[in-house]
Amino acid sequence: MTVHSLVDIFSEPFSSPDAAKVKTILTEYNNLLITAKLTNQTLSDLPVPTNLDPSKPIPLPSRFSTLILLIRDTISVLLRVPFFFLPMLIHLPMYYVAKLGENIVREELETQAQMKIVFGLLFSVLVYPVVFVLVWVFLGFTGFGALIAAGAVYLFNTSHKKLVDENYDR
Repeated sequence: MTVHSLVDIFSEPFSSPDAAKVKTILTEYNNLLITAKLTNQTLSDLPVPTNLDPSKPIPLPSRFSTLILLIRDTISVLLRVPFFFLPMLIHLPMYYVAKLGENIVREELETQAQMKIVFGLLFSVLVYPVVFVLVWVFLGFTGFGALIAAGAVYLFNTSHKKLVDENYDR
């Protein structure tokens, strides 16, 4: 087995395919550190959670408990999908525009998050009135229909936020 120094690994031609693979992995790791504005020292100073400590054995779940979790979570998701699908379709343009806003700025993760929020909120100011008018037209353009349309848009938005928050909390 040959021992390589970092200089040897980054020198051409590579002595083995493993050396080329290590170079690719190290280069990708360095690019991720630069993108996140971190250093290897910063990451190595972080404490390792006890459940990820490689020196401590972790009991693996049994096949039966894993199967039960899979069945339970599948049933839970299938029950929620009908209530999530229509709000998702209406909110999809907002998510798309928010993603476009994120892609405008590449420097900082915090700025990307702020741009997502700004673009998503600005586009929601356009989408919710359109949904209100469509529901109002469907209800016959009456005063009572306007109240029902406003309540429906409010409930629609609230239920979507609850479903999304609940999925993140799980």
